[in-house]
Amino acid sequence: MEAALELLRMRKKQNPLLFMNKSALMVGESFLNAIDEIYVIFADDKDGFQFGTEFTSHGIETNIRIIYTPLRIKYKCWIALIFHLVKRNITILNCATSKISKEQLNTYIGAYAHTIPYIIRQITQDDMMVISPFSIQIESKEVPQVAKIADTCVFVLKLIECHSMRIKDLTKLSEENIGDIRFKLAADLFSELLAPDRRWSKDAQRRGKETFPFLFSNH
Repeated sequence: MEAALELLRMRKKQNPLLFMNKSALMVGESFLNAIDEIYVIFADDKDGFQFGTEFTSHGIETNIRIIYTPLRIKYKCWIALIFHLVKRNITILNCATSKISKEQLNTYIGAYAHTIPYIIRQITQDDMMVISPFSIQIESKEVPQVAKIADTCVFVLKLIECHSMRIKDLTKLSEENIGDIRFKLAADLFSELLAPDRRWSKDAQRRGKETFPFLFSNH
């Protein structure tokens, strides 16, 4: 997942005109995991809590209006979260309504709705910023649905990509095309991100090999 997000970030940087949401930022699951780890301590002293670099090193700046991030639920089920910093709203793109209920989603997302305003306030150093919890909105009617929970990862990546490019026609994102979408994503990762002539870290190449082993097979 992280390698695929890095691919989207690189494409956005190289082709900014393709991504209509200029003030958008894509962050990895580690951002939300960090919130999970500190939430109990944070909840005891919200005003006095100081967020570390695991929150402030993701490129969130004053010009950022939207943050995209994937969230994994029940180990295998992925959903896409869109944090609208100006509208003070979290939109959930749920492509697995048959796998996870609205009540379960609200339970997972509640901590982020309370924490994000404080993170943004610390980063922007805006003492006048409203820090009440973000509202939560779940979208599923217009979101393509998966039949297999293992396909949520690919669906979520494409949902983030399409939303950031303001592509509304999602008819090609379907179970019938999932094989082709998955293969193209793997090929793009290899050719654009993990190719030997690119100076990516050994850790990034290792993650690519673990995620897409067939691309590196000698057979």
